[in-house]
Amino acid sequence: MRDHNGIQRILEAPFVPLGKWPTPISAISRSNGVDVLVKRDDLSGHGRGGVKTRKIEHLVGHMLEKGYGSLVTPVGNVTNLVHDILPVLRRFDIAWDIVVADVPPLPLGERRRMFGGLGSNVRLIGPGHIEAAGALAGAYHRSRRAGRRPFFAPPSLAHPAAVIAAARGFLEMVGQVEAMGVPPLQTVFITAASGTAFAGFVLAENLLRQQGHRPIHVVGVQVYPGPARRWIHGLVRWTEHYLSVSDRVPSGRIDLRTTRIYREFGRYPTDLVELCTSVKDETGLKLDPVFGGKTWSIMESCLAQGRSNGSVLYWHCGYTPDWEVVPAAR
Repeated sequence: MRDHNGIQRILEAPFVPLGKWPTPISAISRSNGVDVLVKRDDLSGHGRGGVKTRKIEHLVGHMLEKGYGSLVTPVGNVTNLVHDILPVLRRFDIAWDIVVADVPPLPLGERRRMFGGLGSNVRLIGPGHIEAAGALAGAYHRSRRAGRRPFFAPPSLAHPAAVIAAARGFLEMVGQVEAMGVPPLQTVFITAASGTAFAGFVLAENLLRQQGHRPIHVVGVQVYPGPARRWIHGLVRWTEHYLSVSDRVPSGRIDLRTTRIYREFGRYPTDLVELCTSVKDETGLKLDPVFGGKTWSIMESCLAQGRSNGSVLYWHCGYTPDWEVVPAAR
């Protein structure tokens, strides 16, 4: 029996309004013949912008609905999340303990410059997993002792509430493209760090497909080390269970691309900086080589292999201004 309520559950999920939706879609042409659509979540209108605005909206909405009073979560050195979520937590009287792991490694002075003004509950630690686990456990218990119900969110808010946020964004985008009068959407490229947005996209695409929509190929580009495919598969299954979805995404449809250096978090080749500069000069789009530039590079490589039979869309997840503190790989 096919489930036709998954999309409705996504649209009815709790959230707090922060962004300016829908974000626009731009048609971009490059001198090398690359013609793509760009979903401009970098123009979300909240903080530094980006797809994380969607995640914050839904995660905080989930916390408020379930009665959580404190957020405990880890982040790495190169992030926009901390700066954008703190004002929202403060607005809704939610306490926080955010643990900043030294990944990718940076000088302590640089880390203090980036995070030092955010208060004592944003804690700098080393790169080790054991230290991170201890710091997070300590933060969790401190919150309980303070009388606040703590909510632990995995890195990059990788929770079904955030996956649902991305899925809702995908549904928004599909409706926009269909109204544009362009060739049917064939492929969407999305950066996969925690894989939360990518998981939401493949979930939403599968729900649309079950309702008779034309298939859309979703390509994730891995920019973080580790067993990303297994992690993303787990996120998809967790969210399907959370939504009580019966028609599951086939495992073989999770298309994750990468190269050795691209999956080294915070590392990038110097020619990728040149590509990001070229894209900005030609189109005005600001990409960073730590995250979005890697996805754009993979997309252009795929397009160079043959002409697309439909529209191709690049999802602009946001721009990280601190990327230059991370040295290029040589």
